[in-house]
Amino acid sequence: MEGTLLALITVTHAGVPVGTSELHATPRHHSIEPLLPEDLRAQLDRDPVLSVRNFVPLPAYDALRPTLRRAREAMANMGFLGPIADPASAERAEVAINAARAIHQALELRTPDGDLLPARAWLEEWEIEGRQGYSFHALFEDAAALVVARLRARQRSAGGEEPPAA
Repeated sequence: MEGTLLALITVTHAGVPVGTSELHATPRHHSIEPLLPEDLRAQLDRDPVLSVRNFVPLPAYDALRPTLRRAREAMANMGFLGPIADPASAERAEVAINAARAIHQALELRTPDGDLLPARAWLEEWEIEGRQGYSFHALFEDAAALVVARLRARQRSAGGEEPPAA
């Protein structure tokens, strides 16, 4: 897959590093471009697409593993954990899937300097013929730039009030 490696990023859950991944910028391809008139081709988005690749778990990932595996099992069994005839089976699957969703919502991507990247991420663990791997995905905000800007939190006074806006 073509693209430019921008940085090795850290994946955190609730502030704890659980893995690393590569952040890439990949040229955008438009399969319909040859079919378009020249004036429409000029309007196509040419900005590169940001993507993540090669998730590598860190030791803290072990705390997430059982929950993510249970959700994967529920999805593989079409939304059931246990016999289909058991009414509690669908409820167990729903609980497992919601627990994984909560993990995904708490995932954050951090640059090497610790800056937050504006993205939603999700992670799945899989095993095929004894080989284990990970599917890690991130959906970056439209405003994400290829250069990370530093944002500073507003300082609060000792009493907890925010200073007046400049």
